[in-house]
Amino acid sequence: MSWIEHDDTARDTADPVDWPFSVFQSRCSNPAGGISLKAWCRIGVRLFGFAVCLGSGRGTAGNERCRYSGDESRYVQRTRAWEHLAGISALDSNISVGCRLILSGMTQRTPSLFDDFDDESFSVDSLDDLIDQRRIPIRRGDLLSSTPISVDVQRLRADHRVAGMLIGVGVGDALGHSTEWRFDPDSRHQRFGTIVDHLRGSDVRAGRISDDAQMTFWTVERLLSHGRFEFDDVVGCFVDRQGKIVGMGKNTGASLTRHHRRLQSGRASIESCAGDPIIEGRGNGGLMRFAPIVLPYLRQPSNEMYADAIMSTLATHGNSWALASIAPMTHLLWSVLARDVDDPPPDAWWLDEYIRVGADIEIGPMPYPLDTDPIPRWFQNFRGGLCDFLDGPVRDAFRKGVPLRDACSLDGFGSRADILQTVPAVLYTLMCHADDMTSSLIAAVNDTKDNDTIAAIVGAYVGAIHGRKAIRGRWIDGITSYSLGCQGKESRCDRDVMIEMAEAAEEKFS
Repeated sequence: MSWIEHDDTARDTADPVDWPFSVFQSRCSNPAGGISLKAWCRIGVRLFGFAVCLGSGRGTAGNERCRYSGDESRYVQRTRAWEHLAGISALDSNISVGCRLILSGMTQRTPSLFDDFDDESFSVDSLDDLIDQRRIPIRRGDLLSSTPISVDVQRLRADHRVAGMLIGVGVGDALGHSTEWRFDPDSRHQRFGTIVDHLRGSDVRAGRISDDAQMTFWTVERLLSHGRFEFDDVVGCFVDRQGKIVGMGKNTGASLTRHHRRLQSGRASIESCAGDPIIEGRGNGGLMRFAPIVLPYLRQPSNEMYADAIMSTLATHGNSWALASIAPMTHLLWSVLARDVDDPPPDAWWLDEYIRVGADIEIGPMPYPLDTDPIPRWFQNFRGGLCDFLDGPVRDAFRKGVPLRDACSLDGFGSRADILQTVPAVLYTLMCHADDMTSSLIAAVNDTKDNDTIAAIVGAYVGAIHGRKAIRGRWIDGITSYSLGCQGKESRCDRDVMIEMAEAAEEKFS
C-alpha cells in the first residue's frame, strides 16, 4: 500500500491533531506494507511540524473551529472532512519555511510538499471527481450545475465583442506592464503623471505584453485547434513555452515544472501540480487568463463552462479562493456578453451577482489574520469569506464614495497579486467605470498595484461590453513586443498575432 493510501486512511479516521501519530502507528503495525526512506522522512517532517505547531500556537482545524464558531454560524457547517485537510495543511505550513531552508542545502530546486505523489499514478475524470473526493477545496454550489443563459451570437459578431474581449486583455496588460510592481499608485503618479498611453523612455518597457496576455492567447490558440478546452493540451502548451513567459509568478513556474514531470511520466495527480492548497496558489494567475473559457459555449451554453474555468485555474493555482472565485467571475463575463452592446449592468450588480452565485462555492472563511505582508487595513479585523467581505467593507466603501485609488491601496483592500485583493479591485473598478472602456483601463492602470493583471481582467469585461470599436487604436498599435510565438507566427509582432487570433475566435465561436 502506498504512502498516499495511508495518508487518506489516517486522515479519515483520526483527529487532525493526532493525524501524524496515527499514520506512524499504522505504518509500524503493518511492516509488511514496507516503509520507504521517503515515507520515513515524511513521518519525521510531520512530527517536527506538529511540535512547531504546538510551540507556535498556529492553526489546527480545532483552533479554527474555536475561532470561527459563535456568531459566524455559516462556517460552523463546514464538513469535518475539510477540517481534517485544513488541519493537515496548517501543520505543513508551519514547517514550510524551516524545511525549505534545510532542504535548500540538499537540492537547488525548492521541494514541494506534494513531491511524494510520484509513488502512485492518478487519473482525474472530471471536476465532480475532484470535489466528491475532496481533492480540491471548493463546494459544489448551484452555479456549477446551472446552464448559462443564451447569448445572441450574431449580434456579438456584428459588434465585435468577442474580439473586444480578447484584445482588451492584451491592451490592458501592455498599458500596465511597464510600471507593474516598481510603483504603487501614488509613486507611479509622481513619476509619470496620469498614464493614458504606452509610456516612452529608456527606463520603461513600453508596448510589451506579459504573462497575462501570453497565457490568454495561448489558450485561445488551443481552443481554435480543438474547438474545446482540453486540460493537458493547454497545460502542455504552457509547459513547452515556460521559458518564454514574461513576468511569470513563482507559483505558476513551480506548477508548470510539476506538470512537466507529470506529462513525461504519466504519473501523479493534476491537483498535486498546483502545490499545497493552503500555502501556495492564492495568486491571480488563473483569473488573468480566464476570458477564452467562454468561447466554446457561446453557441451552445452548458454548465461545463464553469468546470472548464475551474480546471483551467487548477492548472497552476490550487488555493480555495483562486478556485472558488473563478466560476462567479466567469459567470459575470458571460452575463455581460448576454446583454446588449454598450449596456453595462448597474453599479451594484457586480457585487450582488457575484455574491448570489459565489457564496455557496466558498468552503470557509478567509485566513485570519490574512496571511500576507503587509495586510491591507480593511482585512486586518475582518473575519468571514470573500463574499462577506464584498458585501461588507467593499459595498460600504462604494456607498460612501471612497475613490478607487484609496480603496485599492493598503489603507483599503489592496490590489496586489493576491486573488483576495484582485477580485475586489476588479469589481470596484467595474462598479466605477464599466460604462466607458477608456476610463476603465486608465483607472485600472493608474490606481492599482498589480496594474497589468487588473487592467487585463478589466479589459476583458469592458471589451465584452463595448466591443472592439471602443478600444483606442493607438493602444493596439502601440503593442510592439514579439513574445507570443504561436505556432507558425513565431516571427510576427504580438499586436498582429492578437488581432488575427481574436478575429479567428470570433469567426469560429460566434
